[in-house]
Amino acid sequence: MADPKDILVLVNTPGFEPDYEVIFDCARRHNWRLSIEERLDPPKGWRGDGALVLSVDYPVVQRYIRRLRRLGIPVVDIELSRSTRICNRCLFDIRGASELVSEHFKALGFRHAAFFAMESLYLREAQNRIFADVWNYRCESWIRKGRAVRDWDSVDDWARRLLSAAPKPIAVVTPNSYNAARLLDICLGLGLKVPEEVSIASLWYQEKFSEGRPIRISGVRFNETRRTRESVEMLARLVDGERGVPEEVLIPPDGLEILESSDVYAARSPVLREAFRCIRENLARPIGAAEIAAEVGVSRSTLDRLFAAEIGHSAGAEVKRMRITKAKRLLRTTDLKLDAVAAQCGLCHSSYLIRMFRSVTGVTPHAFRAARRD
Repeated sequence: MADPKDILVLVNTPGFEPDYEVIFDCARRHNWRLSIEERLDPPKGWRGDGALVLSVDYPVVQRYIRRLRRLGIPVVDIELSRSTRICNRCLFDIRGASELVSEHFKALGFRHAAFFAMESLYLREAQNRIFADVWNYRCESWIRKGRAVRDWDSVDDWARRLLSAAPKPIAVVTPNSYNAARLLDICLGLGLKVPEEVSIASLWYQEKFSEGRPIRISGVRFNETRRTRESVEMLARLVDGERGVPEEVLIPPDGLEILESSDVYAARSPVLREAFRCIRENLARPIGAAEIAAEVGVSRSTLDRLFAAEIGHSAGAEVKRMRITKAKRLLRTTDLKLDAVAAQCGLCHSSYLIRMFRSVTGVTPHAFRAARRD
């Protein structure tokens, strides 16, 4: 057997860990000798065959990664908060998460949103821009200056001022459940109704920050075990000198964990709240505005008038928008053929999906899928 490879596992993110069982399994299969360092300051003088780094955007970590690269040591970054690639990396698909959260808020009738983050990291600004682009309505930027939270009282005062001045109802997206939980506590302290006045959803749902809250918070689930597996397999290929290893791997979202009360929505009209529920639950079959109106007990013209007054378009247009949004998510995150995508979106044939998709987005489903995966 060949000599073992020396592999560094550097974790400098308190509270966020990789799936160590996946790393141990890979180490056994590839004959790795692991050095695991859970510390903010990287170990000085280490030279080995490869490094796996779970990191946030600290300058000392950036310099360390670049030093290893200059020494010819392969590095894979399981990235949490850097917007620029400095080595091979594996990260969550933030645009995909933003699309899920945006669809969730829009389906509840929200048209005013904010991005809330308690620290000013490069990735927070990037996440803010991505969500605002996907949201395509008014979106405020609530990003606190500074890179670390050192004074909770000042954070709370800052957030209280923003929430007090914000128009209600408002949808607020956070980068993770840690930020969402803090925001929820501040909302409740102000006596704000959640989710009626402030609806909260995170781009990365983490159960340990979400459970045990007086009101549970929605968020996007990612497969964290898959992220670790993709990262260690990428590193194994680099260590073995394999060519053609991708520089970046995006982990698609598994779905949106909707934890708020499912029967409370931001739409003022109870009829619209019921209509949104009806559309979401029947999106996989060919439901139309007439059937929705009958389901909620109003005429078709009344339903369209309510949609136009609160949402700005007809019930039929909302069904179409939600179908296109679902099709985008399936094209991005699955390898389903177009007939299967069409069926899950309540369309009888892929040709109908192609025509509808192109009329709304300007590109075909094939072109959209190819562009997202390049």
